[in-house]
Amino acid sequence: MPSPVLTPVVGSGSRPRVSIVMPTYRRAHVIGETLATVVSQTFGDMEILVKSDGGDSAAEAVIRGIKDPRIIYSQSAGRLK
Repeated sequence: MPSPVLTPVVGSGSRPRVSIVMPTYRRAHVIGETLATVVSQTFGDMEILVKSDGGDSAAEAVIRGIKDPRIIYSQSAGRLK
């Protein structure tokens, strides 16, 4: 069976065709390798939204160190209780 073909949404402008949402919490030791794997894919029309839940400055440093404009990093202000 052939792979399905993605068709752009009419009026989508310059939005990427795929959005990847990646939550993270205390994963500095694996986040760099994970993001490297995602950005090395042959399909490049994507954005990677990384949302950190907690003050993990080590993970933030790793994420910001990857100079790929498709990666969008966001840190939450606090955890829900």
